[in-house]
Amino acid sequence: METVYGITKPLPSLAETEAPLKVLLVEDDDEDAEFLEIILSQVTNPPFLLERAQTLAETIEYLGREEADLVLLDLFLPDCKGIETLQKISQVAPRTSIVVLTGANDERLALTALNRGAQDYIVKGNLHTAQLSRSMRFAVERKRVGIALMESEERLRSVIENALDTILSLDQNGTIQSINPAGERTFGFQAAEVIGKNIRTLIPDLASCLPFSKHKPSADSGQVIGQFIEACGLQKNGGMISLELSLSETTSGGQPLVIGVVRDVTERKLSEARLRKAREELAQAAKMAVLGQMSAGISHELNQPLEALQAYVDNVKLLLEEKRYDEVQSNFIAISDMTHRAGKIISNIKNLVQHQPQEKRPVLTRTVLESALAFLQIGNRLEGIQIVRMYQHESAWVMGEAVQLEQVFLNLIGNAVDAMKISSDPRLILIITSTPDQVWVTIRDSGPGISKSVLNKIFEPFFTTKSSQKGLGLGLVISSSIIQEFGGTLEASNHPEGGAQFTLTFDKVNEDQLI
Repeated sequence: METVYGITKPLPSLAETEAPLKVLLVEDDDEDAEFLEIILSQVTNPPFLLERAQTLAETIEYLGREEADLVLLDLFLPDCKGIETLQKISQVAPRTSIVVLTGANDERLALTALNRGAQDYIVKGNLHTAQLSRSMRFAVERKRVGIALMESEERLRSVIENALDTILSLDQNGTIQSINPAGERTFGFQAAEVIGKNIRTLIPDLASCLPFSKHKPSADSGQVIGQFIEACGLQKNGGMISLELSLSETTSGGQPLVIGVVRDVTERKLSEARLRKAREELAQAAKMAVLGQMSAGISHELNQPLEALQAYVDNVKLLLEEKRYDEVQSNFIAISDMTHRAGKIISNIKNLVQHQPQEKRPVLTRTVLESALAFLQIGNRLEGIQIVRMYQHESAWVMGEAVQLEQVFLNLIGNAVDAMKISSDPRLILIITSTPDQVWVTIRDSGPGISKSVLNKIFEPFFTTKSSQKGLGLGLVISSSIIQEFGGTLEASNHPEGGAQFTLTFDKVNEDQLI
């Protein structure tokens, strides 16, 4: 085996530090080999080192110990002939570029070799330096690009096959083109069972959302490409599952294609439902605790109109017997007032203990805050406290649920009242302000404020500064959770002039959303 050094003059297109290519000439005919070596000696681009092998066995032995960049291959060797020669060398050195050397009458065979993995072919009788130089450069570069593409495809395939989420592709008709193993596990179908079928087999409502011309979404269905959407999936066993998915558009072979990434969120949805139920039960317990604390005051407030009502009824009886009809009318008016008063007290209690929250809708913060104050006044909890209202003239609407928001206000005002028990000048300051985008509700007291150690833990579950008979440490946790569900925040701080303040921040509801 001979080694020939090609001219290695660096060209502007090549990095100065790039190592010369390792080129193996596989040719059993000495005259052809000598001719090729003469031509190769004139090649200046790319720089290379040349070695020669005369048989398939020598070639395989060389490639087993050395990694060649390029093989110039005569298919007809003493120990192997035709396409089989190419196949055996490709098996031994799959990353090596191969240029087939062929005679004038073997071009059909050379074209077959290209289809079987060769990067180029050269007709020996028409060979010249420029052609050989071009063929060597292009063959090596074509092989490198092919390997890079193959490795990229392998990495992509590995990612898709090992992904925990379902990844599928759909054509312009919504027909499933591919689905990964995670999709098989999620839906219970083997890939062969769903490929070629419409996506409605797996996700019934998705076909109408696809972006192609035959499936354009209606004007009010919204764009789905590039967004997370929720849908229901259908498993092979007939079970329904909750899905979260995103779609992206691409093309394959010039045809539009949609790639879908689908996640089974059934367990998460069930967990969220359980958590929501537990939170509602805790909230209900907190409501009942507030009601229990106020029961004596409520009883007193109800007894007053009921006793007055009984007195007026008895008085009406006497007035009728004495035929004092003008006075009977005034008594009936008083009876009506007492009935309305008792009804309002009962209505407030009913709203407070209402168990099922209603659908979120625009709520006027001032109305709900005043309702909470009215309820607390029933039990005389605000007796002796100066209430300062600082409401912005403009109406401040937020998206929420009135009963739950009232519960938050009751909790915060109740805490403020408790904090001012030893205050010489108890003042409850209620502030509502807004901008075009946000609404702030601040509930401030004139108590001693919140210590730094308490402030750091104030929203932790079961943390409380009250005795175990007066609180479980869940009121602020539940209140914060409710406000977060409304898309807002609840923050605690100390006012510079003294006292604690709690600030609720909401997104403002615009006037066009109130219609």
